[in-house]
Amino acid sequence: MEVIMKIIDAKGKACPTPVILTKKALEDSSVSKITTLVDNDVARKNVEKFAKKMSYDFNTITKEDAFEISISK
Repeated sequence: MEVIMKIIDAKGKACPTPVILTKKALEDSSVSKITTLVDNDVARKNVEKFAKKMSYDFNTITKEDAFEISISK
């Protein structure tokens, strides 16, 4: 199966928007990996919590101006 990656830029968006955008991207059956970009700690924690609840593997990288949360189905 081909790995299709999608990037969600949710920087500047208040919760629950980053979680909703992440959920919608993961509902697309053709997408197997996504990276959600957020710029605040609350959004980071909420996206990580969602990924954990859905039993997805995820990894967070802290950048200078954002968090990159990579999620695999």
